[in-house]
Amino acid sequence: MANHQEEETYQRVVAALDRHPSLRNYDLHIQVKGDVVHLQGIVDVLADKELVERVVRAVPQVRRVVNSLTISTDGKLTDEDVLREVEEELAMVRELRDISPAVKGGVVYLHGQAKTLAHERAAVEAAQKARGVREVVSRLSFPGTCDNATLKNRIERALRTHPQTSHLPVRTAVRRGSVVLQGTVIDQHQKMLVEEVAQSTLGVRRVINQLELDLRME
Repeated sequence: MANHQEEETYQRVVAALDRHPSLRNYDLHIQVKGDVVHLQGIVDVLADKELVERVVRAVPQVRRVVNSLTISTDGKLTDEDVLREVEEELAMVRELRDISPAVKGGVVYLHGQAKTLAHERAAVEAAQKARGVREVVSRLSFPGTCDNATLKNRIERALRTHPQTSHLPVRTAVRRGSVVLQGTVIDQHQKMLVEEVAQSTLGVRRVINQLELDLRME
């Protein structure tokens, strides 16, 4: 039997998912054990599976998500069918039209060049919207690198000039294109926003988000 804290977390998860119209029609089984949420059920596309997990992770008190959601095959889709849908999704965004996908066994491989990590993430998320996609593997390359000091300055300048992150006590460490974010923020929204700003910075190849939540500040 769930305790009071688990029941409260469960209700928060349900409410958070209900705020997304695209997820309301899914019959999801949600189980809370301590600060871990277990998800089961069937969704139409990989994008929805990822969205459910992101929404649940953003709920206070949730520390881990076990995502066992399965993706509907929606009939027998060939790799050619999947490729055609992925190409259509990429073509809908001008910045993604130069990216070339390939499909094997329902796994999508993205080829080409990404300007930033945010650009790469947009391509992956677009491909995830296609039916029949089981996984998306990015093989995108990035433009030239820069030294650690230059990249650190770029990131810190981006955080200072963003209206929602300029006041946050975030520390950064940079090594060979990898950025470590440290400090304390109020909630998951702030944590993810800082990560998004870092991912949008030219030259960043990887973001390690070690920001901690101070729930007392909510």
